[in-house]
Amino acid sequence: MGEEILTVNRYLPEEDLTSVDILNKLRCFVRQAKGVKPKLENYELYDIGFIPHKEFILIKIYFYGTKV
Repeated sequence: MGEEILTVNRYLPEEDLTSVDILNKLRCFVRQAKGVKPKLENYELYDIGFIPHKEFILIKIYFYGTKV
């Protein structure tokens, strides 16, 4: 068994969002990812990346865990 990092991508439309709005959306994204991919239940949130584009922001959510 080894350790691995899994990535989930999400998109946020570029609009006027407060920092609280962004945090709430990130929490929602993490819950959704763990609901869709049961394997992620045993993984921990490792990092979040933000990549701005012209009309949206790409959110890269990294999970860290042990391969089973």
